Amino acid sequence: MWKFGVDLPSEVYRTAAKYTLDGVVEQTSCPTLVLKAETDQFFRGEPEKLYEALRCPKKLVSFTEGRGRTLPRGSDAALPPATFRLDGRNLGSGVKQ
Repeated sequence: MWKFGVDLPSEVYRTAAKYTLDGVVEQTSCPTLVLKAETDQFFRGEPEKLYEALRCPKKLVSFTEGRGRTLPRGSDAALPPATFRLDGRNLGSGVKQ
């Protein structure tokens, strides 16, 4: 709920439904990292849709098992270091699109 600045779980769904990348995602030109939490209950399937719509260098990272939970605020330390390495080794010209 904190992500959307709302107080009730029901407001999360209403607020999230207002967000869309329609007509915008195709214009993305910078290398993009898409994160997927396998147990995410709110946005299941959305990371894959975003990944497929991107026309730029891209990478999809899936968090499984212990890392598959939606991460709480301030938990970026729990992300693997490779998550933040957005250089040629991860998103360079060799990325399959």
